[in-house]
Amino acid sequence: MIHQLPFTKTASPINLFGISAATSDLAAFFPIQKAKRNSLNGMLILLILQGNAQVEIDSTRQLLSKGSLVCIPPNHLLKMCRQSDNFQVEYLFFEFDFMADFPLLLHTNIPEQMGSNPCPQTGKEIFAVLQNYFDLIYHRYNCEAPINRTEIIKGLLFSFLTEISCIYSQTDTVRASSRNKEIADGFFRLLHLYYKEQRSASFYADKLNLTDKYLSRIIKQVTGNTFYFWISEFILKEAKLLLKSTNMSITEISEVLNFPNSSFFAQFFKRHVGMTPMQFKKETTSSHTRVT
Repeated sequence: MIHQLPFTKTASPINLFGISAATSDLAAFFPIQKAKRNSLNGMLILLILQGNAQVEIDSTRQLLSKGSLVCIPPNHLLKMCRQSDNFQVEYLFFEFDFMADFPLLLHTNIPEQMGSNPCPQTGKEIFAVLQNYFDLIYHRYNCEAPINRTEIIKGLLFSFLTEISCIYSQTDTVRASSRNKEIADGFFRLLHLYYKEQRSASFYADKLNLTDKYLSRIIKQVTGNTFYFWISEFILKEAKLLLKSTNMSITEISEVLNFPNSSFFAQFFKRHVGMTPMQFKKETTSSHTRVT
């Protein structure tokens, strides 16, 4: 029986994650009429079980057939071209916030590699391993709620993602030849290193031997979001992690993130999140306590 879990963004960590049994429906992610940018602030991972489908990812056609793995980070243009009558896929997706307080971290370049090569080659044995992980995650999600169900799913999901990261580490990632894509890749590599200290377009442009206006235009063209969106996104992700998983004060966090003072940090956080850092900390702490 096909069972697709709804994706509802609430304060509960388990609702930042969704998983579907075998289905033929890709319309929720790959619209048929017009390409649409993936707005999920996290990862979408698909395992193709049978049949085939042709889709477009960032205007590049991809043939999905039995045994295909598909990994899609945020902000990529997706479109459905066609699919066979016997097409079957299972998928899971999660927001980055779902794993924000997990004690282990994947290599930071994995999402970048996935974006460059969303359909890596996998052999039958590796695909079978991924299916086993998927089935176990699906089972634990749907069983009678055990103690620490959320933590169990996070652990299994991390192992699943680690297997996928090994596939990418052993694959020669095909880089787009486009100069614009190369510039965007260089920007994100620098952003991972300097986002806490440097927030001006001119700093990153100088590192890439570009003008700040040209860099800003390229980032907007390639990702669909502005330079300052990505600066804010990286800062907010780190801020949320520190608020959730440490006992640091608001003042200490503002210093770590290089704000002039805690007041500036609180204003920035509330403008983007809709609540103050202290309200966010209290809410996430209480919701984590309720979910077992």
